[in-house]
Amino acid sequence: MWSQGKWLLCLLSAMLIVSLEMGAAARTWAQDLVSSSIAPKTGQVSDPNPPPGYQQDAQGRLMRVIFDPASRIHVGVGYGVISGGQDLEDEWEVSYGIGYRSLVYLKGGESDLSWQLDHRIMTGWFGGSGSISGSPALVTTAYRGTYLHHLIDGHLVFPGTPPMRLYFPFDVGADVEVGRLQILHDFGQPASASPNALRLGVLRASLLLDPWRSARPGNSLELGVGLSYDLDIGQTRQSEDYRVIHHVAPMTLGSVRFRTQDASGLTVLELDADAEYAWSSEDRWDWRFSAQADLQRTILSINDQPLVATARLSAEYGPLPLETEPMLQISAVLGIQATICLR
Repeated sequence: MWSQGKWLLCLLSAMLIVSLEMGAAARTWAQDLVSSSIAPKTGQVSDPNPPPGYQQDAQGRLMRVIFDPASRIHVGVGYGVISGGQDLEDEWEVSYGIGYRSLVYLKGGESDLSWQLDHRIMTGWFGGSGSISGSPALVTTAYRGTYLHHLIDGHLVFPGTPPMRLYFPFDVGADVEVGRLQILHDFGQPASASPNALRLGVLRASLLLDPWRSARPGNSLELGVGLSYDLDIGQTRQSEDYRVIHHVAPMTLGSVRFRTQDASGLTVLELDADAEYAWSSEDRWDWRFSAQADLQRTILSINDQPLVATARLSAEYGPLPLETEPMLQISAVLGIQATICLR
């Protein structure tokens, strides 16, 4: 019997191979489809100035080639594996969400100021594996906003006579998450083998520093420190009474987030890691860790709407809702998403 680590290593290798093969096959199929399509009407004239983000082929037909991966509605399906304790099971999921990115530029030479405002609304997934004790059946976030402020000539100013100005090597920003709901598969069942509980993330807020200071949208290295407030609601294994436990991380939440995308928005990579030391209303402190890697690749577009292949690897370590002993859960999922562009 292979260990769980070997299974996950094999799955990761397969994820990379499948992503590359899907992209190559889609490009070949698209080229064959274009070459065999009906020619345009006689007399069609090529536009010397196509709209931004579009290109024309030799016959003058427009096609979109640049996308904003952060501004779209998506619905997708995925399949993979999840590991919890000593168990390893397959899982499926349905993903969904709305995202929108707005950019603000104030041009003024070296004082060119920009804001990148990323909004994610009702984003998450449901499904999972009911065979793993304590595994989530639904994870969804009502709102997450990331706001980054970029200044070409970053600086600190100390007021005085005269004022003192010093170089500042970071972009600054904030990250806010409200209403993150995690429901376990065992929710609604007698709390015998596993807790009958859910976790509600009421608020997470972090101040961000970005040493990369990239002026390209979707490219950042965000170092954060902040606070969080969560609620565990449900029944423990020892009692049939419903309980509510509060968890507070008072500026003891640390995060690292790396995001990058290519110039055309076809490939997106996001790496996210959190560590928090939270106080519980049961008068104890708990460590919780999480890490996630997301890869997205647009393999083709249908009427200028992208079809996206996805791969996700995630790990969480910490007590389950209403539990005291930490547990490690690892999952890896391959999927496909249908999207509608919002800009």
